[in-house]
Amino acid sequence: MPDRMHPLVAYLLAGALGLAVCLTIYDMAFVTGESPFWQAPHADQMQALTGWYGFAHDQWRFPVFEVKTLRYPVGANIVFTDSIPLMALLFKPFVPWLPADFHYFGWWIALCFVLQAMGAVAVLRAWGLEDRLALATAIVLALSMPAWLVRHNHLALCGHFLLLFAVALYVKTQRDSRIGRLAMAWCGLALASLLIHLYLLAMVLALLAAAVLQRAWACKAQLRAVWPKLAAIPLAAACAVLVAALLSGHFRGEAMKDPSGGYGTYSMNLLHPWYPQGLLRLPGPMPNLDATGGQYEGFNYLGAGVLLLILAAVGAGARQWHLILRRHAFLLATLLLLALFALSNRVYLGGNAVLEFGVPSVIEKPVEIFRSSGRFFWPVGYVLALGAVVLVARERQRRRWLAIALAAAALLQWIDAGAARAFPRNDIRRALPATLPPALWRPLIVRHDLVRSFPGFHCGPAENHRVSQELQILAARAGVPITTIFMARQVDDCTAERDLVDTLLPGPRELVVYFQPFQVEHTRNSFPDAEACRAFAHGIVCSRRFLERSLTVPGDASFSTEYFREIDSPSAPPSIELGRTVLITSDAASGAVLRSGWYPAEAEGAWMRGGISQLRFRIPAGGTGPLQFRFRAKAYLSAKHPRKALTVSANGERLATLPVDTWEPRERSVDIPEALIAPDGVLRIHLEIDPVSSPAGDGVSADRRELGIQLQQVEFSRAPVAPPGGTPPG
Repeated sequence: MPDRMHPLVAYLLAGALGLAVCLTIYDMAFVTGESPFWQAPHADQMQALTGWYGFAHDQWRFPVFEVKTLRYPVGANIVFTDSIPLMALLFKPFVPWLPADFHYFGWWIALCFVLQAMGAVAVLRAWGLEDRLALATAIVLALSMPAWLVRHNHLALCGHFLLLFAVALYVKTQRDSRIGRLAMAWCGLALASLLIHLYLLAMVLALLAAAVLQRAWACKAQLRAVWPKLAAIPLAAACAVLVAALLSGHFRGEAMKDPSGGYGTYSMNLLHPWYPQGLLRLPGPMPNLDATGGQYEGFNYLGAGVLLLILAAVGAGARQWHLILRRHAFLLATLLLLALFALSNRVYLGGNAVLEFGVPSVIEKPVEIFRSSGRFFWPVGYVLALGAVVLVARERQRRRWLAIALAAAALLQWIDAGAARAFPRNDIRRALPATLPPALWRPLIVRHDLVRSFPGFHCGPAENHRVSQELQILAARAGVPITTIFMARQVDDCTAERDLVDTLLPGPRELVVYFQPFQVEHTRNSFPDAEACRAFAHGIVCSRRFLERSLTVPGDASFSTEYFREIDSPSAPPSIELGRTVLITSDAASGAVLRSGWYPAEAEGAWMRGGISQLRFRIPAGGTGPLQFRFRAKAYLSAKHPRKALTVSANGERLATLPVDTWEPRERSVDIPEALIAPDGVLRIHLEIDPVSSPAGDGVSADRRELGIQLQQVEFSRAPVAPPGGTPPG
């Protein structure tokens, strides 16, 4: 029986095997988009879905992937929602004929499995290997790479097949004399990568550079004759990518201004490629290696089968190493650079930092664009895995026992990757309940022309993120513009947003949703009629349409009085005796003083919840002159944020910004002009802390609460008045 198979048969069988593996992990309902999982998916998947629905319902624009209905009126670009623009571009023309809630992300996952297997075949065939055992081993290894299997929450980054085809093209570039054909192939692969994910494009271009440089070095004797043709390959690819990037909106202005860091945090640990941590249990459960809190991005365990095959290749293929070093020096150098970039400027061995250095300012911005540097080991992993297959398969002609090594590697890799396959399998079957029931919210949203959300996604506390994303996807599915979006590379003006809350004049068909830290007090200026607002489990929703009889029809599920509750008039604020100290404890009196933006009071006091909080009092009648507001508080600080600023406002007027630079409780005072006190004596004190952070985010503890100050006691008294030409008494 021949040991070779027809190329078409090899690709078809590989694709069929890839699809079969996909369906053992997921299921057909997931692939077709009908699984309950897609009704309330995880954060990154919800981001991708929101981008697609916004793009599908919006008109064609320039740049091509710009969407005005998301983050209205500024707009958003689905390049930065990781919505796989290539797939969106293919499906948008057919939207009028597709089901209302159609999306392509399940089909994309299936396509990735099919092309992952085919990519492994392409690599081996490029190396001239066609025997069945080597092909089967390569396919199993490619379909069992843990770093790929666990990426399913980041849909666009499942496109590792691009890297496999780039490796295959690298080999063809060394052997094929048809330069024009190679240039077209590289251009197509680069364009596809650009329209799938920028990280994948960077890796493909690195392999392209290695391919051209290696071919030029091999042809150095005829370089003058050859180099113009070789230079045409990267030049054509670069031109194609630049033109496509301009048309698609990759150079969106704010994407270039994104100030967020992360390089050195989302890195690879030196032990990651060899250490079966976390999900993988061979021979037993192994603890996670995450020295920075972000090294999950560097999870690059190669798998037991790949490691076995590398050992076999090192031992059996020793006579080939000098040829490899000579013929593929530029590829090896490129892979080394990718691995070093993955390790970043903060290199860890397990939990210990072994090297740390500053990033030169000249490359700081490009480096931060690819701050999740741990991903850049992916091409290295595939070259190690499939390169080992090639070396062992070639030596197999001389040493028949190496067939056992190939078969054993495939079996061992498949077994070892069982936990990595179980992760997405279990994840998609653990459907999260919707925090905003679509049956209640969608009919409400479709009756409006705009949804406003306060605070916006990037300006609110982390506790809001899930519910904010659900609101975004509900609006996008309904084709209704919304003012916020979870989008990478985004810069928001949170100060302007806070100012807008108090000055907003909403239109008659605008739905305004207030999440923490905003409370009913923040709705009063925009919606003076209390019946225009409803409270729900996660905030307050307001619309002038609530006043219309047509929106309160009995039996209309979208306006269930059990879910959307009428807001009671706020209770009268407590009257505070001047000169009397009010201790902030868990008793009812303290609760009447604390309005929005506070965690439940503890023994020592109450912590601010996020960046803004409010106190409300009634000052007794009688007396004249300014008030003095004295309070005792301690602050949450950390090594990452050793100093903060606390702004105190009264009845909407900013009074003072106080430096906060100590953990210890301190007494502070602020004078309040008499003119700011309302005729009814009501006084609203706003406290705003900047920056706001959590112990978990600062690496201090597991506490994820965003903390400002802990208020312990307050007191009001008449401020001393300086006599004319003199100084204040006391």
